Amino acid sequence: MAASKNNFFDHVRWLRQAALDAGFELIIAGESMQALLRRGEYFWVLQPQFLASVNGVAQYTSTLIDEVTHFAGWLPDRSKRWPAANDKLIFKQWAHHAGLRVPAYSISTDSDMTDVVVKRAASSFGAQIQGPFRTCAQCLIDSSRRDYYEQFVDGEIFKVWYWNGAPMAAERDTMPRVTGNGRSSFRRLIEDRANLMQKCEPSELSHLLERAAVVLAYFGRSLDDVPEPGERQIVEFRYGSTLMSPRGRLVLDMRTNVNPRWDELREAGRLLYTAIPEDLRPGTLFTADAIYDGQHFWWLEMNSHPAVHPLAYPAIVASLGATAASRASSASAVRRPVPQTQPNFLN
Repeated sequence: MAASKNNFFDHVRWLRQAALDAGFELIIAGESMQALLRRGEYFWVLQPQFLASVNGVAQYTSTLIDEVTHFAGWLPDRSKRWPAANDKLIFKQWAHHAGLRVPAYSISTDSDMTDVVVKRAASSFGAQIQGPFRTCAQCLIDSSRRDYYEQFVDGEIFKVWYWNGAPMAAERDTMPRVTGNGRSSFRRLIEDRANLMQKCEPSELSHLLERAAVVLAYFGRSLDDVPEPGERQIVEFRYGSTLMSPRGRLVLDMRTNVNPRWDELREAGRLLYTAIPEDLRPGTLFTADAIYDGQHFWWLEMNSHPAVHPLAYPAIVASLGATAASRASSASAVRRPVPQTQPNFLN
């Protein structure tokens, strides 16, 4: 059964089935949108997460405010944080020492690296990413903001969900491209692609074109150039861009996929799990982002409280069920008499 993290009903279906399989009763509170899992005298509360755009800035929120644009799933714990998930430079240093491939990077303001993008150590949702540029001199970094240069890697974009270090799901996207028809300019092709799923707001379209102009310049093209029929051209590289088409996304069920091609994803999860402080590791969902160049994965970052993929719910719920007796006194499992009607939800 296919599942999408962007489909609210897929979240409900997969969580409901996981609850049934583990012998839980599932109740979703309409006011808070919390999900209560109850079995006997034990119950757990899964916390909702939403993606909102507040003053043009994308962010997660636990409440259904007016600015919410997407449901981002239910998490057993939204409070977990650790250095390698909060800071991309810390992640790079840790991953490199752990033996994972990371793109070359530099924090030097006079770096002589070529073919780079500019990133910020603490940022989310592709914010503050600039480029790509042929030379560092085209975009000077500000060390006070902890900017850095990173080698631009062309390839497929991967986001992988791990539960306790085991891969649950992966999304594989191609970097957004447009195809020439011999008549339309890159500007027109990009506008058409941006409006493919739904009409794009003028301000957002202007922003997309500005970013695409930088990408095109890297390849020696401009928005007003008219590509030849059949010519394919990258116009964006950031995960989550409006130019990415969900119809071109491949979802991999990593719970059952044993293709040796993805062994790197499984091994990376085992290593990345050790980046989490030992006392925080049990019951942790995290994601990791990578670029696949056709031979190897290049790891970019990990995230501590990501949007949940529905394929992760069976493992999450099964873990809760397995610890009902052994961890009854922990914060994750609350033991108390639960009324048969109008059950109490934790705040």
